[in-house]
Amino acid sequence: MRLFNGKTRQALQHYFGWVFFLLIIFFYIFFIIRFFVFSPGKVNGPSMEPAYLDENFFLVNKYIYLFHSPRRYDVVQLLNGANKKLMIKRVVGLPGEIITIKRGKIYVQSDINSPEIILDETKYLPSNIYTVVMGQKGAAKFLVGDNQYFVTGDNRNNSVDSRLYGPVNRSQITGKVMRELADIFRWFFGMIL
Repeated sequence: MRLFNGKTRQALQHYFGWVFFLLIIFFYIFFIIRFFVFSPGKVNGPSMEPAYLDENFFLVNKYIYLFHSPRRYDVVQLLNGANKKLMIKRVVGLPGEIITIKRGKIYVQSDINSPEIILDETKYLPSNIYTVVMGQKGAAKFLVGDNQYFVTGDNRNNSVDSRLYGPVNRSQITGKVMRELADIFRWFFGMIL
């Protein structure tokens, strides 16, 4: 007993051929997006609290910095050169600037002859946060070199950042953290599943 006649069998083969082809295209596009456009990440530790809690999910926009450099206040994912570990920090100092930490605040100078301007961190830090450099009394100055960035965690008392290891090179920054986009993806897939 034949289950399918010749035309039906040919139609099924054609159909499954197209399904297979579309699956290959889908996985190819997924691979490109996953490794070159957006990649998922998870906060590891309390260094970015209260904005990013430990084990929070986020997406990293890997292509945005092809079009412009990291900007002040961007939360970026970077590769720690010492232990090759991915972490997220906030950009507070840009190339060529002088960062001074004194009286519990961060001050920025665009060059040696310009005045110090206190960094406005009220959008992401509570007013009672006090920024210091561990193991140092008084003011600390950091010169941010060309193609370097000064990064800090929002939880200043519980963050290993540029205050300890100095400015990071642009090559260590893998992308911009997009928490809002991650929330949209989570909502969308939550609706489907």
